Amino acid sequence: MSRRPLLAVILVLSLLVSATGRVRADQGVSLDTQVSAPQAAVGEPFSVQLSAESASSTVPTSPRLQVPAGFIVHGPNVSTRTGIQFSGGQINRSMGITATWTLGANKPGQYTIGPASVEFGGRRLQDRPIRIEVVAAAVNRADILQR
Repeated sequence: MSRRPLLAVILVLSLLVSATGRVRADQGVSLDTQVSAPQAAVGEPFSVQLSAESASSTVPTSPRLQVPAGFIVHGPNVSTRTGIQFSGGQINRSMGITATWTLGANKPGQYTIGPASVEFGGRRLQDRPIRIEVVAAAVNRADILQR
């Protein structure tokens, strides 16, 4: 078989695969992790939110968050979203999730939270870790006077 027909077959096969909606190598997942505040007091709840979006019809799943020992963790609460965009005669789809955890620390310090991660296409993908400062809880003067 000469090179020209072989290239034509490869081109046709690649077009068929991309038309079926299967995940292509260039269709990744974008991850974004945010914290509700860069600083929190001991015992004060704060939230960490992971947004994961794919440029395909496959939804990222199984969000996880690594947290330091001694943290209280609630969640995640997970919501899903679907996006369809028409542009230049093409239809672009995206699927995503947002996972939100509520955390609390029991002692002051500088902490690294994460990385947050999701499962996609048989792989675990992770975002960057985030930093938070936990400060001592404020003392309420009224509580001291009542003692």
